[in-house]
Amino acid sequence: MTTHNNNITYNDKGAFYATGAGEATIYVYDVSTSLHAAGAINVTVAGDKKSTSSDEEKNKDEKKKDETSSSTSGTYTIDGSTYVKFGSDMILKKAATTKTSMTVNTVTISGKKYKVVAIADSAFKDNIKLKKVTIGANVQSIGQTAFLRCKNLKTVTIKSKKLTKNSTVGKNAFKTINKKATIKVVSSAFTKTKKVLTKKAGIAKTVKIKKLS
Repeated sequence: MTTHNNNITYNDKGAFYATGAGEATIYVYDVSTSLHAAGAINVTVAGDKKSTSSDEEKNKDEKKKDETSSSTSGTYTIDGSTYVKFGSDMILKKAATTKTSMTVNTVTISGKKYKVVAIADSAFKDNIKLKKVTIGANVQSIGQTAFLRCKNLKTVTIKSKKLTKNSTVGKNAFKTINKKATIKVVSSAFTKTKKVLTKKAGIAKTVKIKKLS
């Protein structure tokens, strides 16, 4: 056996090794026929792949796949949080569990900004790392047990003026957040929102509710 290229070599045991990138031909000889070639095998040896513009585009596409778990079902995972399409807006279905602070108001997906109009049932449930949350002006409802057992959640800022009816805040939404927590509510909606933040919402007597200055 011989090779027609310096990129392939072989040892005395007949094992072939690649020494570089490129193409090579391995010839097999029949010793019974005066060393005439009985066959040939073409081999391509690949080298290190360099990054190209097409590779960069592919990486961008992969990133979009990571960002958008399912565009057909309208479910998106952004920075660890899961959102569900609701008309032209979004609902926060499940919040990231690695953040100590989070603002729920808008989310940007593939360069487009969407309003987050609701926090789903159990969206932050059992999130022990969360210490601070801001509920933005776009939020119109908070689901049941949304912040259940967020025992380190000490600061809740409500900027929404739409959480003024009992139906807008689910049962036990804030049950067993930190006993020393403070909930700050936008002043223009303070009175009506405070009436909603009652025992039904899981608010403990030790939790303070103040106007947002």
